[in-house]
Amino acid sequence: MGLEGKLQAPRSLLRAVNQVTPPYGQERIVVYASETPMGDIPMAPLAAGLQEYRGSNDDLAFRVRSIQPVARPGGGMTSGSTGFYEASWVVSTGP
Repeated sequence: MGLEGKLQAPRSLLRAVNQVTPPYGQERIVVYASETPMGDIPMAPLAAGLQEYRGSNDDLAFRVRSIQPVARPGGGMTSGSTGFYEASWVVSTGP
């Protein structure tokens, strides 16, 4: 599911000031989240706890969905299902 069209937050609701500088254009932001560790994904640290994946979108999608057994603290393997979440946004900037 996604949102179609442009969204703008009313200025009264904005809690941060964002300054946009050239080059202008579009950025696609993809967020994956899980209640358990996801596949082995090599990330490059940025700032403020953020990380960047420098591979292709297809490779990232595959790695995120990879199944890896997770050992229990007392030994053995865990079983059952877990929550997995995915969302994406396209952010357009301009003067």
